[in-house]
Amino acid sequence: MKKNWVIIALVLIIIWGFGLRIYQLDEQSYWIDEGFTLNAVLETLEKGYPVLDSGVSYSRELLNTYLISGSVALFGFNPWAARIISVLFGTGFILLMYFFVKELFKSQKLALITSFLISISYWEVAWSRQARMYILLQFFFFASLYLFWLLLDKYSHKRLALLFLSTIAACLCHKFGLLLLIIYLFIGLLRFVNPLEKKKILEARRSMTMKFIQKYKWLIFIGLIFVIPIVGIEFYKVFLTSYFENGSGISDNFTTFLYLRGLVQFCFIPIGFTLLGLFWYIYKEKGIFSVFFLFSSYVIPFIIIIRTTNLFHLRYLVFIYPILLVFSSYFVYQILKVASRKKYLFVIIIILLLIGVGSISDFVYMPQITYALEYRTPQPNFSEAYRAIYDSGWNSKTDLIVSGFTPINRIYLDDAGIWL
Repeated sequence: MKKNWVIIALVLIIIWGFGLRIYQLDEQSYWIDEGFTLNAVLETLEKGYPVLDSGVSYSRELLNTYLISGSVALFGFNPWAARIISVLFGTGFILLMYFFVKELFKSQKLALITSFLISISYWEVAWSRQARMYILLQFFFFASLYLFWLLLDKYSHKRLALLFLSTIAACLCHKFGLLLLIIYLFIGLLRFVNPLEKKKILEARRSMTMKFIQKYKWLIFIGLIFVIPIVGIEFYKVFLTSYFENGSGISDNFTTFLYLRGLVQFCFIPIGFTLLGLFWYIYKEKGIFSVFFLFSSYVIPFIIIIRTTNLFHLRYLVFIYPILLVFSSYFVYQILKVASRKKYLFVIIIILLLIGVGSISDFVYMPQITYALEYRTPQPNFSEAYRAIYDSGWNSKTDLIVSGFTPINRIYLDDAGIWL
């Protein structure tokens, strides 16, 4: 029993996380961004590729679009079928993070705490119930980070192939997947010039890398000929053009301010615990490369996103949010280790932590039907509004609807109408 307690605890955490994510999944109305995805799904089912009526290709979330299209083809066009993909990947992410954190910090208990916080995180649960790409991006982003970390530890063709596939999958979910390449370039260079590393280890690492490059030089050369132009062009289109359009003026700086203020407003507790966890780790642990790897995987995307977009949407940062939960978990883990020296103190700390987690909006214990998303995310009750339109005697042949939400019109009325 003692040997299996970790497996039992992990299974219970995953089951509870799944229950929170799937509970009455079809009750909450679609919101406007789900309408964009589902219009692409309808076109994919009809034409095989998401080319909208306007002639524009909706290619920003291809993998998500095709997976939802498959689900809709199997289960019909309804909210449950549209959202179940996010539920499954959101639940799978709980397990993925257990293995990732366990590998990073060599601690089953810390990995369990992280999985638990992810399973009940309000933002993780809420976004795992949306027919959008953010949870898929998160899953493949962290799968790629995990495989890259394994590859740093020990090279194998299998790990390299899986790393390549997971990185491509992240990019097919959202262009933010390209940020993985910046992270890997930064970490790779650091491995060569790390001033904290022993000289012999650095020399051995460089020698091994040079042998690998020499062995596969033509394959690497051919790959770079194709990869560098494609990645360079995409990165320029996605990030740099918006930065140059904004410049470094007031609007750009104000958007950055909104992101920083929004994080403090909506993630105050995780950010506070993250800082405490970071300081504790640096003070207590000898090797800091693992925490630096994880910290860089948050900071690099964070800085690039808030400085290259003129839109304030905290959902753009959802895919890296679990890193805050990892560092928060480390702080909680250390508190529990200190308290475990005295049983009564340990019990008191556990009770206080559970009360604290249950009393703040960052976490959710019990299943909910509706989840309010971030500020500036329009979530009117479209299903009720369109039901009222139907009940009033709507006839698509004789009636015309003028609306600012034509994608939603098509979903509920099978008629886009006229855009206002």
